[in-house]
Amino acid sequence: MENPLKPIIVDENKYHNTLIKNCVAKLEVWDDNKKKYIPYVFRKTWTKESKVDRLLTYRGSSLGPNRASAEILDAMQKSSKPARYIITVHNVPKHDLGYHEQKAVMEIDFPNGGHNSDDCFNKKFPTEGISEESMKSIIALDMLREKIRKDQDPNDDFCFPTGFSTRDRIKYLKENNLFVQCRFEIQGSETSIDYFKEKMQENPNPNEWNGNLWLLMPQIKDKDERILDGNQSGESCIRVPDMPGLNDKRVPYEDHEHILEEDLETLGIELNEPSEDRLSGNSPFDIERNVKNKIIKHNLFTTKKGLAIIDHHLVNDIFKKVHRSKTEIRRIKNSVKSFFEKKQKEEMIIQQGLYDFRENALKKNDGDNGNKRKLDELLKLIKFDEYCKKHQFTSGMEEKISKNIIAYKKSKEKWPQKLVSICTFMFEDHYDKSKKDTQFWEDVIFQQSAVCDVTVILVNPTGKEYYIIK
Repeated sequence: MENPLKPIIVDENKYHNTLIKNCVAKLEVWDDNKKKYIPYVFRKTWTKESKVDRLLTYRGSSLGPNRASAEILDAMQKSSKPARYIITVHNVPKHDLGYHEQKAVMEIDFPNGGHNSDDCFNKKFPTEGISEESMKSIIALDMLREKIRKDQDPNDDFCFPTGFSTRDRIKYLKENNLFVQCRFEIQGSETSIDYFKEKMQENPNPNEWNGNLWLLMPQIKDKDERILDGNQSGESCIRVPDMPGLNDKRVPYEDHEHILEEDLETLGIELNEPSEDRLSGNSPFDIERNVKNKIIKHNLFTTKKGLAIIDHHLVNDIFKKVHRSKTEIRRIKNSVKSFFEKKQKEEMIIQQGLYDFRENALKKNDGDNGNKRKLDELLKLIKFDEYCKKHQFTSGMEEKISKNIIAYKKSKEKWPQKLVSICTFMFEDHYDKSKKDTQFWEDVIFQQSAVCDVTVILVNPTGKEYYIIK
C-alpha cells in the first residue's frame, strides 16, 4: 500500500523534461499545532544530472552527508500532512549556489532570517556566499524595487508619500553631500544640467516638470533626508532662480534601512534610465563604478585564488535593470576584470616583498621612488653608455625590442649597433622560469641580430640579482 504521507514535489510536472544538476530547495513539514508549514532550506549538487524525483530521498545533512536532524524526522512522523519540496532555483552556476541558499534562508522571517526564527529548521546562516548584512541589503533592495515599480505603474493604487523640496533645501542637501553618489561624476554631466536648466527656464513650473526628486527619509524626523535620484535636476533647479523647487517622492526609512550604500547606488542607476527629460541617463562609467563597488562590498571573490567573480548573480542583476547591448556589457565586465586582476597583482607584489620595476611604477613621483632607486642601484655596474639604445619592457612584450630598433632607425636614419633591453617581471617565479629558458631568448636575439647586437637583461623583482643574455 502506498504511504499516504509520502513527500511530494510542488509543481513536479514543470521538471519532467528537465535533468537536475544542482538546486536550492525547501523541505517544508506541516506543523499541526502551529497550523503552518515549517521550512528547511538546503542546496544539493549531484555528480550526474538526475530526475527531479531524486529529491524525495533527501532529508537534509545536519548530522553529515544525507543525515537529517532528529528534529526534522520527528516533525515528519508527527505531521498529519505529507512533507513537500519546493525548488527555488536549479541548474545555476556553482559560484551562485551558496548565494541562493543564503537568500532563501534570509527571506524567511525577514529581516531576522530563518536561522533566527522558531518557525524554521535552519539553525545557522549558510556560510558560503556573502555576509548576512549584504544579504539583508539585497533582499531589501528587491523589495524597494518592487514598491517603486508599483508606484510608477499608473494602474496600481500603491504610491509613496509625496512632498515638495524648495531650492534652498535642495541646495542644503547637495552642499552637505546628502545624496547617493550613483554617478561617476558627482553632480552629473554639465551637458545634461544645461539641458535641464534650459527646460526649466522655459517653464519654471515644478508641477509641469516630468520627474520627481526621490528622497530617502530619516528614521528620526529632525534628521536630514538624502537624495536618491534627481541630482542633476536638483543642480539645474538651483541654477534657475525662478524655479521654486521640485516635487518629490519620499521613501520611508523602513523601506531602505537595511540597504547598503553600494546597493542604493545600483537603485539610483536604475532610476537614471534615459528618458525625454533625462538626456544622458546613466553612463557606462556609472555602471562600471557600481559593479566594482558591489564586488568589493559583497566580497564577490573566489575562495582559493581571490579572483573577482565577474559573472556572479549580483553583477548580472545590475545589467538586467539597465538597457545596454551585449557588446557594451562585455566591455564593462572585461574592464572590471582587468581592474581587479591589476589590483590582485599589486597586492601580491606587496605581500611577497617585491619591487615593481615596470615603467609606470618607475615614473611615479617624478621618478623619485623606492622602485627606481632600487633598480638604479642594482644595475649601477652595467656600462649603459656602451649601447646606442637602452629601453625596458615587461615580460611577455618582447616585440618592443624590434619596435625600439625601428624607432632608432627612424630617428637617427641608421640602424643601432648595440641595443640593451631590460626585461622586468611581476613575480620571482616568472623570472626564474624565464632565466632557465635560454633557448627562447636566443631565438629572440637571433631575430634581431641581422641589423643589431642585442643584449637582454632579466631583472629579478626581489631586487637581488639580474641575468644577462647576449
